Amino acid sequence: MSAARREDYELVQEEIGLAKHKFLKHVECRWLSLHPALLRILQQMNGLKRYFLTVLPEKQSSSTSNARCIRIRRQLESKDLVAQIHFLVSVADIFNPFLKFFQTEEPLFHLIYDQLGTLLTVLLGRFIRKDLLVNKAARKLSKIRLEVLENHLAYSELEIGEQTRQEIEKLSEEKQKKFVLEAKSFLIAATKHLVNKLPLDNLILRSSILLKPDVRSEDWAPKAIRILAKELKVSVDLDNLADEWRIYQLVNIPVDWHIETEEPRKPIRVDHFWRKVDELKDSTGERKYPSIMKVVKTALVLGHGNAEVERGFSDSGKSVTDDRVRLSEASINGIRATSDGLKAFKCPGSVPITKQLTLQREQALHMEAQKQQLSKEKKDLQCEEKELERRERAQQDSMEVGDTILKEANAKLQAALKNKDFKEVSVAQAMIEAAQKKISTANTGMQQAREQRRSVSKRKQSIINTFLSQPSDPKCKKS
Repeated sequence: MSAARREDYELVQEEIGLAKHKFLKHVECRWLSLHPALLRILQQMNGLKRYFLTVLPEKQSSSTSNARCIRIRRQLESKDLVAQIHFLVSVADIFNPFLKFFQTEEPLFHLIYDQLGTLLTVLLGRFIRKDLLVNKAARKLSKIRLEVLENHLAYSELEIGEQTRQEIEKLSEEKQKKFVLEAKSFLIAATKHLVNKLPLDNLILRSSILLKPDVRSEDWAPKAIRILAKELKVSVDLDNLADEWRIYQLVNIPVDWHIETEEPRKPIRVDHFWRKVDELKDSTGERKYPSIMKVVKTALVLGHGNAEVERGFSDSGKSVTDDRVRLSEASINGIRATSDGLKAFKCPGSVPITKQLTLQREQALHMEAQKQQLSKEKKDLQCEEKELERRERAQQDSMEVGDTILKEANAKLQAALKNKDFKEVSVAQAMIEAAQKKISTANTGMQQAREQRRSVSKRKQSIINTFLSQPSDPKCKKS
C-alpha cells in the first residue's frame, strides 16, 4: 500500500473508530506470524470493507481494475470470508503451542516425540472419534485410516472453532454444511501432510524419551537406552549399559532434582538433572554411571530446532553495532560466551566473586597484554618485511638494468671489432665492466635482503610460538 493510500486508510480508521494499527505480514518460514496476521485482519475487517468497497472506487476508480484490487474486493464481498479466517485462527491455535514450546534454549530433543503425539491428538480430535485416540502414541495415531467415514465424528460434533460456528450461522443451511465439510477436508489434508513429513518412525526420537526423569523406572527403559546408544553410534558395551540402567532404576532420586520446590513447581531443565546424576559416585569414588552418561551427553547435544541458532545470529548482530564494526571474531565469541554464562544467574550483580573468578580475570588481563605486545611486534616486523621487499625489488630492477647495459655493450663491442674501431672497443669494454659491477652489487644486495626477510619470518614465528606456549601468567598460575 502506497503512502497516499495509507493516509486514506487512516482516515477510514478514524471515521469508523478503529485502532490505527498496521497490517502484519505472514512469512512462510515464520510459522508463528500467521496467527497475529489473521487476528489483525479480523480487527480491521470493517475498515478494509469500507476502504476497498466504498472509498477506493469513489476516489480512484481506475485502481479498481487492478488485478490485485479485484481479487481483494472479491474476497471481501464473500459472505464466508470472516468464517474462513476464524477457522484458520482456530487451526493456528493447534500449532502455536507446539511451535512456541520449542523456542526455548534448554535441551528439548527428548520431548519431540511426545509433543508430536500431542499435536496429532489435538488435530485428529477435531474430526476423529475419541475412542480411536485414547492412550495412543504418535506412531499409532499415524496409522488411523483418515478416509474411513466410520472413524469420523458426526457432522454436529466436528470441531471447527466456536467463533467459526457463530459466523456460519449467518449462512444458509446448505452453505453451512458445505463449509463444515470443506473444513473437515482441510483437517484431513493437514493431518496427512504431517504424517507423511514427520519422523514418527525415527528410533532416536522414540528412544530419547527415556531422558525424562519420570520414565526411568519403566520396563522398556533398558531396551530403549540400548537402542539409543546403537542408533547414535556411541562406543559403549550395550550389556553393561543396560545393567547400569537397571541399577539406576533402583536408586532413590530426590524429587527436587527434576521438579522445582517453589510454586508452580515447574520441571527443572533435563541437562541440569543429568548433571546431578553424573556427579553420583560409587563406593570406590568413581562415577556411578559412566556408560549411561556417555549416551545421555551425546543425546543432549542434538538440536530440537533452529530457533536457538537464529537467536545466536540475532545476538551477534546486536553485539556488532555500527560503532563496533571492527570487533574481531575472538571478541565477538568472548561477548557471546560472557552473555551465555550470565544466563545462569538472575542478574549480573548476582554473580559470586570467587577466588577462581579473580584468578581468571588476572589471567585474562595478562593474556590481553601479551596479545597487545604480540600485535605491536608483529606490526613492526610487517613494516620491516615490507621495507625488505621494497629493497629486494629495487635490487632486482638494478640487475635488470645491468643486464640491459651488458647486452648493449656486447652488441657495441661486436660492431666495433667488425669495423676495427678501437676507440669504440674501449668504450664497450668500459660499459661491460660497469654493467658487471652493477649486476654483482645488485645480486649481493638482493641476497642480503632475502636473508634478512628469512630472519624476520623466523622472528615472527618465534614470537607466535612463545605466545602460544605461555597462555597464562606464570605468577597467576603459581598462585
